Amino acid sequence: MGELARQLRDLLLTQRRWDAAAELLRRHADEAADAIVALPFEQQQLLFRNLPLDLAAKLAGHFLYFHAYVLLCSLTTPEIAAIMGAMGSTERDQFLDALPEESWRSLMNTLDEAHLMAAEAKAPVTEPTLCYQWRTCSRSSKRGRSQRDTSSRRERDSSGCSNGLVG
Repeated sequence: MGELARQLRDLLLTQRRWDAAAELLRRHADEAADAIVALPFEQQQLLFRNLPLDLAAKLAGHFLYFHAYVLLCSLTTPEIAAIMGAMGSTERDQFLDALPEESWRSLMNTLDEAHLMAAEAKAPVTEPTLCYQWRTCSRSSKRGRSQRDTSSRRERDSSGCSNGLVG
């Protein structure tokens, strides 16, 4: 276990100082993802839940796709949508492309649910808001997603966005 991981573990175990842990991770951005992975999984989940949105999104883009996925799945639906919305477009696209079909579908359903929850509450999930066209990008043909699925999403999404975000 590296020095950064030891410092992080000490902050979490003895003091549960989320702000100090976040600052430590920001100062050592290049090593942050590796330091988190070195922690026991329960501590990783606790830390990830308590990180500021921008930092959690940045780190999610640096984890292996399956690790980012299981950490995201430990969060609430609005939190998942907020982190996905805050991820850089390149990292988000790489993450989504790497997911197996079943995981991708599950995540898309979660994002749909977050979108509906936000619409019901008349409040955005995050700025920028995720749109339905993630389902219609070039990954659709690669994964064999049905045309029926993409056409119904197009009918529901009048934003006309092309990169998965409504700005």
